[in-house]
Amino acid sequence: MLYIPIILVIVTLIVWYKQYEKSFFNKPPNYPEFSKINKEGNPVFIAFGDSLSQGNMSANWVNMLETKRPDLHVFNAGMNADLTDTLLTRIGDIIACKPQIICLLIGSNDVMATLSPARMARYYELEKITEDAYFEGFESNYRKIIEILLSETEAKILVVSLPPITEDFNFIGNQKANQYSETIKQIATEYNLTYIPFREKLKENMPINNGQVEDFDQSVTLLRKAAIKKNFLGQTWNEIAKSRNAKYMTDNIHLNEDAAEILAEMVSLSLEVS
Repeated sequence: MLYIPIILVIVTLIVWYKQYEKSFFNKPPNYPEFSKINKEGNPVFIAFGDSLSQGNMSANWVNMLETKRPDLHVFNAGMNADLTDTLLTRIGDIIACKPQIICLLIGSNDVMATLSPARMARYYELEKITEDAYFEGFESNYRKIIEILLSETEAKILVVSLPPITEDFNFIGNQKANQYSETIKQIATEYNLTYIPFREKLKENMPINNGQVEDFDQSVTLLRKAAIKKNFLGQTWNEIAKSRNAKYMTDNIHLNEDAAEILAEMVSLSLEVS
């Protein structure tokens, strides 16, 4: 009869995860809406991007920034699985809040969509892209996002280089992310934006070609395991990364608390420089 409790645990986990997965594509509780802006008149800061900002599959650097900077009214416009293509469909939400500061962290999914036909198909299935993702499309979309924000808002714009995709910098995904991040840096220079060298900082602190316990093709499985460990077993993102012999990445893609703290601090310090 011992198998009965085991079956019950498995069924509970499956039911819990299915419900949890449904919440993946909900907006964060502090998604930007004009009606939510506080009456104290604190400058409005909006983090605009994907799951790395949304913070339910990654340590939440946006919440960390809010703690560091109580002088700001911080909104989180991160949405899981978004690409530059998707951000263009949501950019009106950002403009409507008339922000003073916008922090753009986007591109990891643009890279990952190019790594296999199955991944590309998954983004179509999620309705995150309308045409195949490719480098030239990323650059074009990124420029459009910047140009719209510059023309439609008076915000100071921060742009962030992409975090590692696995901790092995020989991996093709990281080679591509290097190219995408270099383009972000070039665009920042061209449009006189504030550039946050997040990728460079993590790489500087990371063991050379740290590698991973499990192959990148298992990233979806790793994501699910990480979600269960964090939300069902109560582990921290740091503990989850450590269990994989990783310094910063919980599942090859998402950030642990140490990495999120680094980003929050870099963003906060960038706001002190006029």
